[in-house]
Amino acid sequence: VGLRTIEEFITTTGTAKAAKNIELSSETEGAYYLQKNPKTGKPYQLGDMVEEGAVIIRLESKSVENDIAIESKKLQVEIAKKELEGQRSLLEQGGATELDVNNAENTYLNAQTSLENAEISLSKMSITAPFKGVITSLPYFTQGINVTSGNVLVQLMDFSTMYLEAQFPESNMESLEVGQEVY
Repeated sequence: VGLRTIEEFITTTGTAKAAKNIELSSETEGAYYLQKNPKTGKPYQLGDMVEEGAVIIRLESKSVENDIAIESKKLQVEIAKKELEGQRSLLEQGGATELDVNNAENTYLNAQTSLENAEISLSKMSITAPFKGVITSLPYFTQGINVTSGNVLVQLMDFSTMYLEAQFPESNMESLEVGQEVY
């Protein structure tokens, strides 16, 4: 005879679910290209572990990239910055007015905003993992296929933390507690 823990077991079935689950959709149109998994050297596939921030899919569209015109916008920022510096220098020497400086500053700020918007648009061409997880759905496998805005391109799940949806008989409810360990 000895002291030991007495445990009561309640057996039930349920559905284990990942704590994080996300479907990533395209925000623009373009040709669909799965990127290479750095661990395997092959394109990502179902069941692959993806690190947070990894680019899973890249969309390519010359017309969208031409509309964004990122290099032109970078050049506009440089020109506007030099113009602003020139106007400030002229103001100090008496060759420009406050209005000239304010107009140059407005042009510079508008060019920066335009560049930031172009960078945001360009980032929409890459489908990036928001957290570390496993690829559980890849609806497209054909490289170069055209996809449109709103298409679901990949589903990720984080299985490091899971939860269980289960149902218990009412007679067992008094012996259950929130946060209780389960096997």
